[in-house]
Amino acid sequence: MVLAPKAHSLPTTPSIQSGVNSPMVEGAFAPLPPLVNLNGKAWKRDVEKEAAGIIVVIIGASSTPQTTPATIVAQLREQASQWKQQNFNVLTVIPATFKPTIEQINTPEVQSDIELLNLVADDSEETLAKMFLADSRALTVAQIDSAGFLRQVVSVPLNRDFGTILRSVKPLNPVLKLNEQAPDFLMIDSNGRFVNLARYRGQKNVVLTFGGDVKGCSCSSQVLSFKGLEANFAASETSVVAILPNTSEELEKHLATQGISYPMIPDPQSHLASLYDARLGGQTKPKSVIIDEDGIVRAIEDDVKVATHGRDILEKMKKLGLAQKNSSMVSSIAQLPIGALAVGQAAPAFSMTDMNGQARTLADLKGQKNLLLTFFPKCFTGGCQNHLSSIRDRAAQFAAANTEVWAVSIDSHDVQRDFAAMWKFEFPFLPDTGRNLSLLYGAAKNTEQFADRMSVLIDKNGVVRWVDRNVQVGSHGEDVLKKMTELGVN
Repeated sequence: MVLAPKAHSLPTTPSIQSGVNSPMVEGAFAPLPPLVNLNGKAWKRDVEKEAAGIIVVIIGASSTPQTTPATIVAQLREQASQWKQQNFNVLTVIPATFKPTIEQINTPEVQSDIELLNLVADDSEETLAKMFLADSRALTVAQIDSAGFLRQVVSVPLNRDFGTILRSVKPLNPVLKLNEQAPDFLMIDSNGRFVNLARYRGQKNVVLTFGGDVKGCSCSSQVLSFKGLEANFAASETSVVAILPNTSEELEKHLATQGISYPMIPDPQSHLASLYDARLGGQTKPKSVIIDEDGIVRAIEDDVKVATHGRDILEKMKKLGLAQKNSSMVSSIAQLPIGALAVGQAAPAFSMTDMNGQARTLADLKGQKNLLLTFFPKCFTGGCQNHLSSIRDRAAQFAAANTEVWAVSIDSHDVQRDFAAMWKFEFPFLPDTGRNLSLLYGAAKNTEQFADRMSVLIDKNGVVRWVDRNVQVGSHGEDVLKKMTELGVN
């Protein structure tokens, strides 16, 4: 498993070269391996037949009389047919313990289900289930886009009707369009560092420049055309990221001595190039995409003059009004009290009504209790369920440390209430539909986006003691408690 450097504030996720041994996060490339279904037929990615992407259904191991392997498969049957009509490639993962039960029911209908659902058995280590952070008590549905990037993970307990979740899965393939949100991604650069487009939002513009094979001199010239312009791009708060169809070793061999300071992402299988429509005749074509700090595509440059491309991009940014920090597009956001959050300073005051209509005011805790204010993107998603479960499972320890937990998302109070009831979360949820609290605490940069996953630890004096923007969903509760001990917050 590769761990993200702390400076990148990213969760643990596998390298592109790793197999399926590490948990995935939304936006990361999902390296699904070749598999064999229960009929002995090979399953693998089929680009021509998965125009809408891949649906991976993971059945938890905790079954009941009402949720046997047979009953679950029966519920999946109709939906899988519809998914295939929508050009999804379907993969259904059952626990290794279910395999003998399925194999014993040797009927034509079961054999047909195995083919329709591409039923494969997970190994004894639950490798695939762990890859998607699937709960053993739940049915987990992961959606992978046609370029191979994980877009969504949702889950529902096995003892609930999960038909609504299954029917809600629709094609989510991001499309590169001018003046629309840029497709998100998480990749690893040639130095082993994470590059996550979403992390730039609200902070920097981004130039993604796609080049050809660096073994060709013209492609090297395109990459090198940005060299020496670092100060210019820094002045406009812009990060340049190069994406090249080479391995890390090839980039090291051909560009290591060139003094390039910006990230270079090895993309030998052209996954990211496919996502950004930078393929022509089976190869990555020269292309650059200018993305503003709100994550909006402002320019798509296909006419690349390799020797002067870096300067051409700077000129284009000037024309777009992106060459200066205080563009009109972000001025209204800049006036909001974002950044009032600082470790060692008083936490921004607020008062809200929780999902049950009870007032929650920060000042009411002063002198009495610490507060863990934890922001998460959306209810009924796998990552958020795991994030909050890690806190729920340590409720007694938080209580012993005189610490309350308040969870915040942009969902409505009724959605939060259903989510809390489903997973037995007993701490309060704050419905921040207007993003007011998320903006105040820097978890959101505008009134349209979900809140980022982050937590803020506030002591009894109302002082911010720790801000965690690198939430590890599976261990967050334990991580917070360790940090509290380290800081002497109790």
